[in-house]
Amino acid sequence: EIGAEVIGCDGLSASITPPATDCAPGASVAFSVTVNASAPNADTASMQLSYSAGGDTTNTSITLPSVVTKFFSAMEIDKAAFDDKFDACGMSLGDVINTSARWATPDVVRDALSGLNMALVDAGDPATVIGSATYPGPAGPVDCFVKLEGVSDSTFLMDVRSGDDALKNTLEKVVKQVLESS
Repeated sequence: EIGAEVIGCDGLSASITPPATDCAPGASVAFSVTVNASAPNADTASMQLSYSAGGDTTNTSITLPSVVTKFFSAMEIDKAAFDDKFDACGMSLGDVINTSARWATPDVVRDALSGLNMALVDAGDPATVIGSATYPGPAGPVDCFVKLEGVSDSTFLMDVRSGDDALKNTLEKVVKQVLESS
């Protein structure tokens, strides 16, 4: 019998096709595991796979690429479309990001947002970095945006917006983790 369980994340679930299979000694069996995200997640999760053979059960843990940005599709838009969509998400109080690292150049921050599966939008200001993406939410696609201003020192202003509060809060946490740990 084969089983799978996601550990460490309330917003993920796993299912196996076929759900349970017997395998003769010396033979192999193919199966697929589907992981579903029902809510945005800022942390990695692991999946515990288990199977029984000869009366013994073996457990194997696999780290899942489950951070919310792994599900993003980069949204290629121009600055005017960004401004319209960003403003439509309502007002947000920006967070000041402090980092002791001297890496905080606009190019490095652009690479960080690109690595989070976000499309880069030309801000028209070399010290401003903008990213946009779409998340496949349970009720349909949800747009999300990150705007970092004053990126030329170790302190800058970050504004994250989305039509979904849980997605906004999760993305904000992920971006902070990336920028503060670099």
